Amino acid sequence: DIQEIEQYIENNRGGKQNYQEDYQRKGQQNYKQNNQPQYRNNRYDDDQNRNYNRQNKYQKKSRNIFDHHWNPINIQEGLEKQTLFEGIFIQKENQKNMAQIKCPLFPKNVYVNTLEDQNRAFHGCLVVFQIIDNKNFKDIELPESDVSISEEEDLINIELKKNLVEKQVEQKVVKKEQQEVQDKEEDWEDLDSEEDTVQVQDKPVAQKENKNKEQPQKTSKPKQVKETRIEQLQKVRLLGKVVGIKKNPYENKDIAGQITVNLKVQSYQPGRVQKLQDIIDNYYFSFKSINKRLTWFNINKFDNKQLGNLDINKLTFDEFTKYIGQRYFAARLIKWEPDSKYPQCEIIREIGLIGDIETECEALLIQNDVYFTDFSAECQKQLEAYKCNEQNEYIIPKEERVKRLDLTKEIICTVDPVTARDLDDALSINQVDDDTYEVGVHIADVSHFVAENTDVDKEAQLRTTSVYLVHRVIPMLPRMLCENLCSLNPGVERLAFSNGEILWDRPIKACKSIIKSCAKLSYDVVNQFIEKEIESFDQVEDKYKIHNDVNPKVLLEKLLLLNELGQKRRAFRMNEGSISFNKNKLRFKLRDNLYPEEVLQEKRGQAQFMVEEWMLLANQFVGKKLVDYDKQQAVLRNHSAPQNKKIDYFKNVLKECGFLKLIENFDVSTSIKLKQTLEIIVNDDSIDEIRKQILQFRLLKVMEAASYFIVKDIPLEKWRHYALNFDVYTHFTSPIRRYPDVLVHRLLYKAILDEKQNDHIKLKEEQVALERLIETCNECKLNSRRASDGCDKIFLCIYLRERNIYTDAYVTYMSRGDFEIIIPEFNLERKIEYKTLKNLITYQIISEDQVNTKVQKQTKKYQDDIEAQKQKEENKIKEQQIQYEKEQNKDSKDEQQEKQEVVEQQVNDKKQSNTDFQEQVADTQKSGQVQENKRNKRENRRRQNKDNNQQEEVEGQEIKQDFKQEDKDNLEKKPHNKDRKGKYQKKEKQDENANKESEKNEQSEKKQNDEEPQNWIAVLVYQDPDQQNQRRIFLIQQLQKLRIRLTATETFPIDFVVQIEIETQNKNKIML
Repeated sequence: DIQEIEQYIENNRGGKQNYQEDYQRKGQQNYKQNNQPQYRNNRYDDDQNRNYNRQNKYQKKSRNIFDHHWNPINIQEGLEKQTLFEGIFIQKENQKNMAQIKCPLFPKNVYVNTLEDQNRAFHGCLVVFQIIDNKNFKDIELPESDVSISEEEDLINIELKKNLVEKQVEQKVVKKEQQEVQDKEEDWEDLDSEEDTVQVQDKPVAQKENKNKEQPQKTSKPKQVKETRIEQLQKVRLLGKVVGIKKNPYENKDIAGQITVNLKVQSYQPGRVQKLQDIIDNYYFSFKSINKRLTWFNINKFDNKQLGNLDINKLTFDEFTKYIGQRYFAARLIKWEPDSKYPQCEIIREIGLIGDIETECEALLIQNDVYFTDFSAECQKQLEAYKCNEQNEYIIPKEERVKRLDLTKEIICTVDPVTARDLDDALSINQVDDDTYEVGVHIADVSHFVAENTDVDKEAQLRTTSVYLVHRVIPMLPRMLCENLCSLNPGVERLAFSNGEILWDRPIKACKSIIKSCAKLSYDVVNQFIEKEIESFDQVEDKYKIHNDVNPKVLLEKLLLLNELGQKRRAFRMNEGSISFNKNKLRFKLRDNLYPEEVLQEKRGQAQFMVEEWMLLANQFVGKKLVDYDKQQAVLRNHSAPQNKKIDYFKNVLKECGFLKLIENFDVSTSIKLKQTLEIIVNDDSIDEIRKQILQFRLLKVMEAASYFIVKDIPLEKWRHYALNFDVYTHFTSPIRRYPDVLVHRLLYKAILDEKQNDHIKLKEEQVALERLIETCNECKLNSRRASDGCDKIFLCIYLRERNIYTDAYVTYMSRGDFEIIIPEFNLERKIEYKTLKNLITYQIISEDQVNTKVQKQTKKYQDDIEAQKQKEENKIKEQQIQYEKEQNKDSKDEQQEKQEVVEQQVNDKKQSNTDFQEQVADTQKSGQVQENKRNKRENRRRQNKDNNQQEEVEGQEIKQDFKQEDKDNLEKKPHNKDRKGKYQKKEKQDENANKESEKNEQSEKKQNDEEPQNWIAVLVYQDPDQQNQRRIFLIQQLQKLRIRLTATETFPIDFVVQIEIETQNKNKIML
């Protein structure tokens, strides 16, 4: 039989060659007659088949797990036709098969719910995707929306902006090449080419116009279909599939992680390792990144060079695996083939021992793509050209002094944190007349030392910002510049860029200058002066001594005046609509081994606000100057208004806090309106501090990230800084640690000299390069902030791991899968998944409406049960009364009969002389009465049977309606089984009717509150430690105060551990 042969060959692909050849010739007519193979039923030579399989002669080709990526031509066509789209790929941390794509065309993220549809995309990749059929979208398990907004979205927005910039750059390059070709041609050729292009473009347009005249309806429909399709896609949830990757952020970049070793052959028994090749042949080497959003990697090559000086021949296998498991390694991506579930990588080097602070910080920097390598030798040589004296202080050349304003005799000082080394800003104040003061903001002239296109400039562009860790700083510039040449140290001359701000409402004065700071003060000392804790410089430490023979009293008066004017300026700015986010920073007191000894919260005082106010004013004035000079190259910083989904999120928070009236008139179109809403909350004494603090935390989540941009042709309304409520704002005051400030310094100096760029081609090239550089600055800014926050987390975890700290936490948000808490003592926010809680038997997440509905159902059911019980008891009492009355009637009839017999007997005794006729009459009366009694009993019994039969018929009809169809016949045949089932079914029907009524009430309530979000309640079920057989429940709901124990994991990667403390009835404690 041909079907048997086909089935046999399909199951035994490694069989003999003649079977395969016969299978290929199965369409021939003589196939069944001549070439049918001889075989026995299900009995073949398995060993021979195994040998053929080992030779790989007739095995199936390996099937690809993923589809091949589309070629660039098809991708470009799909993007133009809008059948394909671009977006940033967002990988979920805990579920690798769940992902999303953020595309600017769609208001909601596009879901990617299978590994096959992800098609080898990494987190953060710029991908090209298509929309797939979403008919069964509701049946697919969707990840919950990330309501808790983090910095990931800021990075994604920057990547999208960067992609748009690159597209614009490509278009400009193409236009430039076309323009160069046209410039090389002669004038008549240009005219001809323009005419040709016009003719070529006019022909199809004319044809369309003619078609429109003849068939106007047909030509208009396709346009409406395309627009309708995009609009429909924007309104629904979408499923996508990745078809290409345009940019992978992990190409040619290090990835930090750990190596794991798994045995290939179970029969292999490792002893002492003699050769590395033995391990490679018998074990799988995998690489796991510390970034939880990345997948596992297969290690392509592994040799002894990547293990440093380790001699493998002297180690046992266990010692070898222990050595690998205790260290971080750096790897690089090689490729990811379609037939492989995991990508391939190669190990570059060993980072260090897990748990070591320097190793952990280096792995953190690699994870956040922070450039931290040493400066090149060319940089050092370039800096050696600047002449210094014996004290290693910079000697200002005479030709430079002529160009600058000499302010060395002015009273100028710096105010910075205690640990600051790079002093890049200083302040001064002078009284012009009775009502006018001139405030000087003096910034280190970094652009003088970092000239364009030099080695130092190129190194600075790779970093674009300084990264501040707990125990050290990764500088943007070499330390010779940060701590010496550019730092405004006291008692030495320094080059500066000075802004004279005359209050109020007068033009700014800006120039390059030479200053000589008289003191290096800290925020703590200035705050003590302001709060009058100390009254003179004699009470401060020696490191705050005054230079330049400046009178300490005069300096103190100027400081207090700067603070007085600064606080007035701050109050004015706040009244104009600026918003301040007072989020305290954690500070660590370290031991000699860098382990934290104490954790403090840095609180901002008036000194911090004073310095901040003058820096903001200087940045605002410089921004206006740049825009007036050259919009095409002006570098500004904007802050956009919150997005709609974040506004809805904050409205939900307001509802949770009980501010229902504020939700109706909630407006965040401007910072002034938002601040008016917040002032109502802050000034309300009925609101406790915890709710106000929760609102502060949530408000930070609502805000967008500020970013740098080139003005160019961007409309004026997009320049605004939302939080500060400034029309124009830039960064000018920190050029030592921010590269955009260096760019601003260069352009400001051109504006002062009033230099104009006449070479338009060169100007366009500079503008294209500047746009790319600005987007890099935005990306590096967020990466540095993430690295700083990650370093704070590492040190805080190390601090907590040595202690068991009990503190209070407050629930700020709840969803079906997790809930968020804030820990005010450590300024922490944590997301906790219900499934990670320990000592739980089970848990259930229900909404507040469901709780109310269940309570109503249970209450109504309980009331119905009570009423039914009462009715049952009343009926029983009535039956007993009726039975008692019947018994009494029966007893009275018997007594009367006995009395009558006695009387008759007496009469008969007395009247012995009565006739026989009277005796017969008495006998007939007696017999008639007995018969009448019997007749009454029969009638009563007949009536009772009739009532019972009617009741059984009614119950039987109810059973017939409620029970299943297959049970109806049995119930009709056996009515005596209806008694017990009928009562139960009747009660169940009553419950169903009650449930239907409650569901109607629920639906009516939902119709009233359709737009209001649901408040979730977590019901946690745990076993009572006091009574082993008892189960207890613990409810978690929004705005609830929890007592927690905060610790950290013993193993690395280190992370926080939050345990909820519950007190039992016997005042014992259990941790969840």
